[in-house]
Amino acid sequence: MTATDSIDVGADAASSPSLGDVQFTAPSGTRYIYEGDQVSFNASGSNPVWSSSVPEDNINGLVGNNVNGRFNSIGQRTVVARYDNGHGGFVSKNVTVNV
Repeated sequence: MTATDSIDVGADAASSPSLGDVQFTAPSGTRYIYEGDQVSFNASGSNPVWSSSVPEDNINGLVGNNVNGRFNSIGQRTVVARYDNGHGGFVSKNVTVNV
């Protein structure tokens, strides 16, 4: 006995996720981020959800193209902007930040 399954796959161009590069701006235009500094992050495209590899960072769960984060601990972290299109597709971009 042979059983077969099939699945139809189609692309919905109208709901394709888009997200530009993730960029951030350190205070006073410096290239250093110090513990407690507020940092601005931005991504062009659809409103992403932001997260950090450090759970205590206050950027986790923020939504929008422009958000501000404050890092209250020293160390390297990866900040991610992720956009889900609601149809199973997603795109994410990240940037590494050293505090």
